[in-house]
Amino acid sequence: MKLGGARAERPAPGIGDRRAPGVSAPGDLRAGDATERIELLLAAGADGTAAGSAWTKAARGRADAVERATGDRREVGLTFAAAGLAALALASEPPASATADAVVDELADSLGVSRSHAAARLLFAALAETTLSDAAPHVVLGAQLGLVGALASIRGVSLWAAGADGSSVCVASAGQPAAAEASEGTVAASLLDADAVLVALPRSAAERARVAALLELVRPAVEAQIQRERRRETEAAEQALLAEAGERRRVRLGLDLHDGALQAVVALAADLRLFRAQLAAVVGDDHLEIVLGRVDDLEARLLDLERELRELAGSLQPRSLLARPFIETVHDEIEAFATRFGIATSVELDGAFDELTASQRLALMRIVQEALTNAREHGSASRIEVSLSESDDGLRLDVVDDGGGFDVAVGLERAAARGRLGLAGMRERAALLGGSCSVESKPGGPTQVSARLPRWKPMPPTA
Repeated sequence: MKLGGARAERPAPGIGDRRAPGVSAPGDLRAGDATERIELLLAAGADGTAAGSAWTKAARGRADAVERATGDRREVGLTFAAAGLAALALASEPPASATADAVVDELADSLGVSRSHAAARLLFAALAETTLSDAAPHVVLGAQLGLVGALASIRGVSLWAAGADGSSVCVASAGQPAAAEASEGTVAASLLDADAVLVALPRSAAERARVAALLELVRPAVEAQIQRERRRETEAAEQALLAEAGERRRVRLGLDLHDGALQAVVALAADLRLFRAQLAAVVGDDHLEIVLGRVDDLEARLLDLERELRELAGSLQPRSLLARPFIETVHDEIEAFATRFGIATSVELDGAFDELTASQRLALMRIVQEALTNAREHGSASRIEVSLSESDDGLRLDVVDDGGGFDVAVGLERAAARGRLGLAGMRERAALLGGSCSVESKPGGPTQVSARLPRWKPMPPTA
């Protein structure tokens, strides 16, 4: 494809030599001229102007570096086109087929090669550019498939991977979606020892062999991004486990303070009050005021110690959970879950929950979150009901879902073997507070998570 009208005789320009659209050199098509036309084509395809755009500057820099390093001006247009296409694809603006075809035509003319040769070289060069990006792996995967769809002369391409439940999940696609199942109209390439598959839709049966070869050559670049994403997920899971372990240690320390040192202080305060009453009965009136005053001083210091220990225990709890009313926090958590995943979720709260300790708030919220997550990920539930009530006996939490259910004993054994601590963690949180947590389920459902916590009564004020 050629742009412009009459040509004026002039030396071939470099990458940085700008001219007005429609003005080009006569005679042989030089790399500089092709680069300029490619720049205009990409700018028009991106619905923007070439001058001053971020992707243009990046592409020029790459092309200039190639020219300085190799001294070969024939590669400048290819490098510029690859860098420009990669930058646009990473910005979620992959080129339309017409734009990509026009760029390939320019490269084929400038390099003196066939159109299919130019398209393949441009595709591999653009994929190499995407691997230099520090964008998130899923963004790079989307860009790579967009480039394959635009430059491989196919109707569409899809990347499929195994989901958590073993089913195939479409990770990214471009053009007409291609199903994971093999068929006569598709070409597939297995990735990462068949953990994923790249599926393309050739435009015709005669193109199957060429498309299959392209997918094999594209495979390393796509696999690299899948491995990056898996490493990122592993690191995120490890960080979550570390954060959870740290949180649990802080909670345990807070509970130890509450159930150990604080209870000892409460008992000592009660003993001191009894001692005060006994002194009042045996000490004469001449010395009673002085003796009881000394006991009052000791009791005041003891209460100061109790307050400091409670503040220390409270500082070990997550601040975000303590800063808002508990009922509001529960409602917001469940509404956010329902909105995010499209699962009908209801909540019934019976009580004011004003006397909940920080440890009880944290335990109840974490049990609710874990139960919701399990219902979504493992039960495929369409409806979840949450109820929380308080009475003189204590707190009662029930989370019931209509999912597929499971064998509880087998589920706990598998979770332990995989190092998953969700169900065991819920039980431990309740047990640390003197309560209990149980899971009732069966294949076919429903599943019910129930937690019970005793009420906590603060130390009575000093008389």
